[in-house]
Amino acid sequence: MTHAGENNAIPLVPLAPESNEPILQYNANGCPVRPAHFPKDELTTHQVCTHKPDRDDEIITAYREAYAKYVGTRTYANQDECDAADRAESEVSDRMLLDGDIRKEMRRQEAQQVVKRKRAEKAFTPPATLPTLADELAEDIEPLRPRIESLCHVENNVLCAAKAKAGKTTLCVNLLRSLADGTPFLGELAVTPPEGNIGYFNYEMSRRQFNTWLRAANIQRQDRVSIVHLRGHRLPLITIPAQDWIVEWATKHRITTLVIDPWGQAMTESGSENSNDDVGVVLRILGEIKRRAGITDLFVIAHMGHGASVEGGQERARGASALLGWPDVLWTLTEDGGDRFLSAQGRDVEFPEQALTFLHEDRRLVLRDGGGDRRRERRSRSASEVVEIVTAEPGLSTSQVMDKMRSTTQREARSHAVRDAKAEKLIEARQDGRASRLYPLTQLPSWTPRFD
Repeated sequence: MTHAGENNAIPLVPLAPESNEPILQYNANGCPVRPAHFPKDELTTHQVCTHKPDRDDEIITAYREAYAKYVGTRTYANQDECDAADRAESEVSDRMLLDGDIRKEMRRQEAQQVVKRKRAEKAFTPPATLPTLADELAEDIEPLRPRIESLCHVENNVLCAAKAKAGKTTLCVNLLRSLADGTPFLGELAVTPPEGNIGYFNYEMSRRQFNTWLRAANIQRQDRVSIVHLRGHRLPLITIPAQDWIVEWATKHRITTLVIDPWGQAMTESGSENSNDDVGVVLRILGEIKRRAGITDLFVIAHMGHGASVEGGQERARGASALLGWPDVLWTLTEDGGDRFLSAQGRDVEFPEQALTFLHEDRRLVLRDGGGDRRRERRSRSASEVVEIVTAEPGLSTSQVMDKMRSTTQREARSHAVRDAKAEKLIEARQDGRASRLYPLTQLPSWTPRFD
């Protein structure tokens, strides 16, 4: 094939020396067609230095030379025609490249599906079944027993969603102490110790600091607790070696209760904690690990999202919704105004939000005497502030007291706080002419509000 220039024809068809066949294709306008493997970008200096020539290089070189000749023979008269043909050919070439990429991607996805199916087939084990419901109910099944009074039962999966820096690890230390020693959880809630030992996956804290906390907690039955420090280590749960190691470790140490802290770190290298598919896979793997290792109770600690509201529907573990549907019981640990609050809800569990008190000497959390939910505690703090202001400056008006308050910025809440302090007979209003002024009635070191 030749391309007619303005004065003469120039042959543009390089021939392969071994077969004497053309190594380039041309469009109807005589423009060489860009090879499918033509490089999109210029080679870097490193690539030029390390690249080894091959057959593709020969074709690309021939294309560049042919295209240079083609451009050199075009005339002003056929410029537009040539440009249009070139653009059309370029579009065809791009579509060919796209079609090739699509076919490659489809093959890749099909291969992934095959691998996924084969893994599922390998992991399948037939579940134990009984023929009928009558057979199920005829079995002598042990009645449901609480693991922790009002909070969870034996053989439960528990998810604890905790606000940032609300004290989730401190709560876990208290959980370890109560499960190991059989002491009441949070100072009041009876505990049924597990038959085996308690394992703890510490993903977040350094070994030195976590062991310092455990030492301060003064756990008596230390032989019943086994800690795995995973900060800086990889334990991808989706891999067979990791699963086998956990089963071997749990069996060796007779672990029947496992605490994972926190969930986000446990998902590392096993998928995205925001993907329902990835989270579902890991949760099923944990169920399989429990079955193989004889683990009955699993506690998973998860962070709340940064957008969690002070209270309400946004308080949930961050990430995929599949995690929320997994547990038998959901614990919620929150913080407000320096106070910590715990609530629980789930199957046969309903524990209303209650305030916690932290005892520094042994890192103990206890349910606060007379403590309520956040709304009640906020009102208590605000009323206490009113008493402090009135005690420091007797004779202030209600408006003056409200202006000095710092525990809340809402005018209505400040007004409620003054009324609460009056109702609890902590302050009184006295008439001074036409003005009403506030005076303290008593100075109590501590008091229990009776707010509804």
